[in-house]
Amino acid sequence: MFRYLMIAGAMLTAVALAYRLLGSNLQDPDATRHREILDQMMEHNRRAFPEVDVIDVAKVIPLMKQNDLVIVDVRSDAERKVSIIPGAVSAAEFERNIGKHVGKSVVCYCTIGYRSAEYAQSMKRRGIQITSFNGSIIAWCQAGQNLTTADGRETKQVHIYGPKWNLLPSGYEAVR
Repeated sequence: MFRYLMIAGAMLTAVALAYRLLGSNLQDPDATRHREILDQMMEHNRRAFPEVDVIDVAKVIPLMKQNDLVIVDVRSDAERKVSIIPGAVSAAEFERNIGKHVGKSVVCYCTIGYRSAEYAQSMKRRGIQITSFNGSIIAWCQAGQNLTTADGRETKQVHIYGPKWNLLPSGYEAVR
């Protein structure tokens, strides 16, 4: 009996995570269209940087709960002033303290993953193991995850790189 309860609990957890990752607005045509556009952009990134290791939001979320993950935000200062993924450090901060992060998993992000793939590629050439977050902060928001300001306050604002990158779900505010 206990075994069946454990299996049922695991199945419910998986369904809840899938529902959250797909978004609660499954009936929202904009959400579906935004996800399709982001998927196309992510595929473009994978083709543009085939040698770069990528990770998707479904794998980043559980890694965030571990203490051996470093999240590197490669966006501009102006973008980071609006919001960050909680706990993220800037690329400059990461590089200043690179020795401190030895042995940890390192994931970098930007708006959708192109600049983070460029950064991961350049770091790989320097011998530093780093993974690009495919879909980056937009995928993070589409999965309904929290954002903070640099000083730790919760926010729903996201600096988008440009209008074509405004693929945010309802409840988030695009800032330029």
